[in-house]
Amino acid sequence: GFPLRLYAYRVNENIVILFNGGVKLGKTAQESKVSMHFSEAQHFVARIEDAFADGTLGISDDNKTIVYFDDNEMIL
Repeated sequence: GFPLRLYAYRVNENIVILFNGGVKLGKTAQESKVSMHFSEAQHFVARIEDAFADGTLGISDDNKTIVYFDDNEMIL
């Protein structure tokens, strides 16, 4: 019965990226006004996964931070 729909991408057990959401008006994201937020979140997740795959982004040794290819911390 929680009225909000939030979108998140779980990178690992320590890193979760939260995206926009909104009031839950339908049974699925596609049926409600938050479908744009859902589509945007999917787009950003795809870009993030591509960056991990090509080495532009990585995970720090302690598994708690996303880092750029040159080991600088990434602030989202």
